[in-house]
Amino acid sequence: MQPAQLELQENTFNMDPKIFNIIKENKDRPNRDLETAMNYLNEEFEKTKDLIVKLSKHLDNVEFNYNKVLKEYESRKKS
Repeated sequence: MQPAQLELQENTFNMDPKIFNIIKENKDRPNRDLETAMNYLNEEFEKTKDLIVKLSKHLDNVEFNYNKVLKEYESRKKS
Protein backbone atom coordinates (compact mmCIF):
# COMPACT_ATOMS: atom_id res chain seq x y z
CA MET A 1 0.00 0.00 0.00
CA GLN A 2 1.32 3.44 -0.90
CA PRO A 3 1.81 5.92 1.98
CA ALA A 4 -0.72 8.32 0.42
CA GLN A 5 -3.34 5.57 0.57
CA LEU A 6 -2.91 4.88 4.28
CA GLU A 7 -5.74 5.98 6.49
CA LEU A 8 -5.16 7.43 9.94
CA GLN A 9 -6.91 4.87 12.14
CA GLU A 10 -5.96 5.59 15.71
CA ASN A 11 -3.48 7.47 17.79
CA THR A 12 -1.01 4.63 18.24
CA PHE A 13 2.11 6.72 18.86
CA ASN A 14 0.90 8.81 21.81
CA MET A 15 0.65 11.84 19.55
CA ASP A 16 -0.70 15.04 21.04
CA PRO A 17 -4.49 14.58 20.77
CA LYS A 18 -4.86 18.09 19.29
CA ILE A 19 -2.45 17.24 16.46
CA PHE A 20 -4.06 13.84 15.95
CA ASN A 21 -7.47 15.48 15.52
CA ILE A 22 -6.10 18.06 13.09
CA ILE A 23 -4.65 15.26 10.97
CA LYS A 24 -7.80 13.20 11.21
CA GLU A 25 -10.08 16.13 10.29
CA ASN A 26 -7.65 17.90 7.95
CA LYS A 27 -10.24 18.70 5.28
CA ASP A 28 -12.31 20.70 7.77
CA ARG A 29 -9.50 22.52 9.54
CA PRO A 30 -8.20 26.06 8.87
CA ASN A 31 -4.75 26.60 7.40
CA ARG A 32 -3.42 27.73 10.80
CA ASP A 33 -4.22 24.29 12.24
CA LEU A 34 -2.68 22.55 9.23
CA GLU A 35 0.51 24.60 9.71
CA THR A 36 0.57 23.59 13.38
CA ALA A 37 0.27 19.92 12.44
CA MET A 38 2.90 20.23 9.71
CA ASN A 39 5.36 21.87 12.13
CA TYR A 40 4.75 19.16 14.71
CA LEU A 41 5.16 16.38 12.14
CA ASN A 42 8.30 17.96 10.72
CA GLU A 43 9.84 18.12 14.20
CA GLU A 44 8.86 14.50 14.85
CA PHE A 45 10.36 13.47 11.50
CA GLU A 46 13.67 15.19 12.28
CA LYS A 47 13.85 13.73 15.80
CA THR A 48 13.06 10.25 14.48
CA LYS A 49 15.63 10.56 11.70
CA ASP A 50 18.26 11.66 14.23
CA LEU A 51 17.45 8.71 16.49
CA ILE A 52 17.70 6.27 13.58
CA VAL A 53 21.14 7.62 12.65
CA LYS A 54 22.32 7.36 16.28
CA LEU A 55 20.92 3.84 16.61
CA SER A 56 22.55 2.80 13.34
CA LYS A 57 25.93 4.01 14.60
CA HIS A 58 25.36 2.22 17.90
CA LEU A 59 24.41 -0.98 16.11
CA ASP A 60 27.55 -0.79 13.95
CA ASN A 61 29.66 -0.35 17.08
CA VAL A 62 27.99 -3.28 18.84
CA GLU A 63 28.54 -5.49 15.79
CA PHE A 64 32.19 -4.43 15.53
CA ASN A 65 32.85 -5.20 19.20
CA TYR A 66 31.00 -8.50 19.05
CA ASN A 67 33.05 -9.60 16.06
CA LYS A 68 36.25 -8.54 17.82
CA VAL A 69 35.42 -10.62 20.91
CA LEU A 70 34.19 -13.53 18.77
CA LYS A 71 37.45 -13.59 16.83
CA GLU A 72 39.45 -13.79 20.06
CA TYR A 73 37.13 -16.45 21.47
CA GLU A 74 37.42 -18.61 18.36
CA SER A 75 41.21 -18.28 18.33
CA ARG A 76 41.32 -19.56 21.93
CA LYS A 77 39.05 -22.51 21.14
CA LYS A 78 41.47 -23.70 18.46
CA SER A 79 44.35 -23.78 20.90
